[in-house]
Amino acid sequence: RYTILAGGNPDKLIVVGTIEKSGEDVKIPDWQPGSWYERPKGSPSLEQWETMLGRKYVPYTPQKGRFTMNDTVIDMKEHSLVIKALHWYIKRLISKGAKPGTPEYRMLIESSAGSPLRSLQIASGIKGNIFKGLLAMANGKYIKGIKILLKG
Repeated sequence: RYTILAGGNPDKLIVVGTIEKSGEDVKIPDWQPGSWYERPKGSPSLEQWETMLGRKYVPYTPQKGRFTMNDTVIDMKEHSLVIKALHWYIKRLISKGAKPGTPEYRMLIESSAGSPLRSLQIASGIKGNIFKGLLAMANGKYIKGIKILLKG
């Protein structure tokens, strides 16, 4: 049962209605009793995580040819010279406003080069074709990437 209150001042709220909402019983999975999920403390082990997930966990590994706008510059820089150059440029740009090695500098690097490419596109205000072209080049499709950049 939920009570709906209305008013401008928290001290002078008036009851304007109630809502009755019934739920449904959900069967507790066989794995749950006594598991990390019931009493979370620290991080679950890989085995506990896979049990809760209901499948084997396969960590994501960045791979040239499969990069998307959801990958970060940091993930891609070891696989692509173009993205390595972009990472260098980002670091150079950030070092103009923050001294390298400082917490502020590291935070700025993580929040830019550590963000998905789509976030960099949104935050920078640069046209989408620039990032789409860089992404194509990062995936090894240089001609396609250059064509996209030239449309820009």
